[in-house]
Amino acid sequence: MGEAFAAVAPQAAARRARAHADRALAVAQQRYVDSWSRNDPAARRLERSKDKPHSRDDRARIRDLMVSNPFGVKMLSSLLNDLIGWGITGIPKANKRIVADWKAWIAVCDHDEVLDLYGLQELIARTLLVDGEVFIIRLIDKKAPGNPLRLQVNDADMLDTTLGAGFLGGRVRDGVEYDSHHRPVAYHFRTSREAGNFGGTQRIPAEHVIHLFRRDEPGRRRGRSFFEAILDPIEEIDGYLEAETMRKRIEACFAGFITPAEGDDGDVGAVQRGADGDFDTESLAPGMLTRLRPGETIAFGEPKALGGMGEFMKWGGLRVAAGSAGTTYEDATGDLSNVNFSSFKAGALNKKRFVGRLQYLHLIPRCLDVIWSWWCEAHDMTGRGPGIARATIEWTPPPFESIDRLKEANADAAEIANRTNSRRKIVTAAGYGYDELQDEIAADRKADEARGLPEPAQPGAPAADAPVRKDDEDA
Repeated sequence: MGEAFAAVAPQAAARRARAHADRALAVAQQRYVDSWSRNDPAARRLERSKDKPHSRDDRARIRDLMVSNPFGVKMLSSLLNDLIGWGITGIPKANKRIVADWKAWIAVCDHDEVLDLYGLQELIARTLLVDGEVFIIRLIDKKAPGNPLRLQVNDADMLDTTLGAGFLGGRVRDGVEYDSHHRPVAYHFRTSREAGNFGGTQRIPAEHVIHLFRRDEPGRRRGRSFFEAILDPIEEIDGYLEAETMRKRIEACFAGFITPAEGDDGDVGAVQRGADGDFDTESLAPGMLTRLRPGETIAFGEPKALGGMGEFMKWGGLRVAAGSAGTTYEDATGDLSNVNFSSFKAGALNKKRFVGRLQYLHLIPRCLDVIWSWWCEAHDMTGRGPGIARATIEWTPPPFESIDRLKEANADAAEIANRTNSRRKIVTAAGYGYDELQDEIAADRKADEARGLPEPAQPGAPAADAPVRKDDEDA
């Protein structure tokens, strides 16, 4: 057929042959690129850097790292301790009824009826750090007592990415629907986590969804994992440890080596051979006594020490900590053998700044403040009190424990005395609500007065009921 076509139209046949050759070359080149991308770490990093969401395989890889690798478990737990702790508490600046309604809602806010608001905060922060993005959906349960607002937390796996480019005129990509200005107008979530998307897809307008992620590049619409940079270093450390472990196991298998005696003809004596013609393999047991045959000698195996392993693990830990999301070497490894107060304080301060960035640039303004506005709107639906639209809320992250409380307390007191800092800022930085703390102090003083207790002594001064020494009277 091809020869007949070439005889009739030789030029067209040549063009068709060139087209076939070009397609074959393109296929071969793509196969080479795909193979190179799968096996080269730099190519994998380049692929992950593109402006597109992580694939399910990438997310599964990072998630597994955070629950199965000791470094990953330690770093994620350390970050959640500082970022969320026991919860970023919010105190509404409103009347007592609104405050009581807010506290009652905190316990029932989860649509799945598993966590309270502070548990949802941990889930949101964990998903944000590991996946790079998280979705919080506003739901209204009109049958629920009190405030009907309920929150549902979804990860990127719940987006329906099967919607093609032609769906809604090509305005849906990876489950997110955009307008002509490339702004999200709706999210298409799967209604089931089962394979095959049983139950279909639900379209939720963007005003009912908080898409929380860190925009680290202009125009980026999807988030990237905070732990993306440590995938290859951790795999290299795991590979090294696995190789060293296997080497030690192999060395441990060879307890000793027996050199048989030679026969009269110069060959190895047949007496040492087994039925199959191979040399017998001896075994050792605790308390065993054995005799060697005449002329046999034995040399015991001497496993080599793991030279350089400690140095490799140290630099590997430093590399992992440097590429992780604001985690220090001590947080990543738990190694405190080479730190002092100054170095530990410096590392803690740097991590504190990173945690503060996430809290005050992302979690509070883009998530918790939006949840509060949703709650206020839902509260108006209940008709349980006027003025809710004008109410504000003060969010207080968990405090950072002091490394040396006395030194830091003296420094705070000196700043207040020199008027270079305020008590409100110091109290807020410690993780407490200033107004709430002042109310507690006033209540303590009132209770002390009712019981006839003296005022607490100032630092360095004797208590009001302390005995006076004779030296003080003479002075």
